[in-house]
Amino acid sequence: MSRKIFFLASILFLSAAAANAQTGREIMEWLDAANEPDTSHALVEMNILEADGSVKERVIEEWSALDTTGRKHRVIVFHTPASVRDTRFLVKENEDRDDDQWIYLPALRKVRRISASEGGDSFMGTEFSYDDLKSREIDDYTYTRLGDGEALGYACWIVESLPKAGTESQYSRVLRWITRDREIMRTLRMELFGEDEEIEKIFTVEKLEIVDSYWTPLSVLMKNMRTGRGTRLVQQRIELDKPVNPRRFTTRYLETGRTE
Repeated sequence: MSRKIFFLASILFLSAAAANAQTGREIMEWLDAANEPDTSHALVEMNILEADGSVKERVIEEWSALDTTGRKHRVIVFHTPASVRDTRFLVKENEDRDDDQWIYLPALRKVRRISASEGGDSFMGTEFSYDDLKSREIDDYTYTRLGDGEALGYACWIVESLPKAGTESQYSRVLRWITRDREIMRTLRMELFGEDEEIEKIFTVEKLEIVDSYWTPLSVLMKNMRTGRGTRLVQQRIELDKPVNPRRFTTRYLETGRTE
């Protein structure tokens, strides 16, 4: 199966990698090969931070699991407020092609597939785009180690990712701060550049702790540097490596909200 990286570091659970990788490509391969739980289930507080300082609070629930081929699937359900309650979103990873994404909007009472042309659009009014919620083929990018830095108090490698010719990406390049500690091996910061080579968004891990032996981001922030808006995700409750019904990762579950 081809190797993939998950763009959104808030939903990766990576650990145990060597700290002596020399090149950007080697560092990304360590990141890609690191362990993650087979399943996760989390209750998450989502805060949409407006430029004027106001906050819109939401509560979501998320399940993820690897299938028998090692591909990750993820479903998100919105619980509050009433305006978005029962909105459900599904991502299914594929080998050698783009992930599939569907969304169920209660007002329309139908499941709609997210098209490739919508990849750069905002996901439910947040600063995360639909593309931010997809995995990426590691071979679709070139990587350069730019040096060393620090994030969240951890020593990090700084790695630049550039899309190869023919790779569709809403970002012209991405800088990642990746922990050098062999027991952690996490992406703690990303600077995402637009086509004009200006920083469009900055992603940061604000809180990192061990949960069930996995180093896990408990609070993350995506800040839009153009608009001043941000989206913060805070884990309220999380379970790792517990059974998850595979029927959750179906369009039928999106339609009904039921796994039976």
